[in-house]
Amino acid sequence: MTRESFPVETPAGRAEQVRIVFLETDVDMAFTFLRLAEAESKIGNGSRAGGLLEKAILGYKEVIKCLGAVSIEDPAQITSLRQRSRDLFEAIVAVENRFRIL
Repeated sequence: MTRESFPVETPAGRAEQVRIVFLETDVDMAFTFLRLAEAESKIGNGSRAGGLLEKAILGYKEVIKCLGAVSIEDPAQITSLRQRSRDLFEAIVAVENRFRIL
């Protein structure tokens, strides 16, 4: 089954653009949670760091779930968001590995 792609000039197309912006914001927020988790870990607050890491993981999962439902004419936007999501996943794995070492 293929998804219909909506021109940006239509209400459905504008809604898809807004969805992309929200997903980009979710990725940014997840990266912020990761940075905060690392900072909390460095000052010895492991439980808070773990909670922040969990929030980053939840953000990643939500982005991946919603990304499959986006229908937009510009494939470059989706490609960029997918790449940022992969970068987020790699950063999460790296932070988890550092926490295991500590």
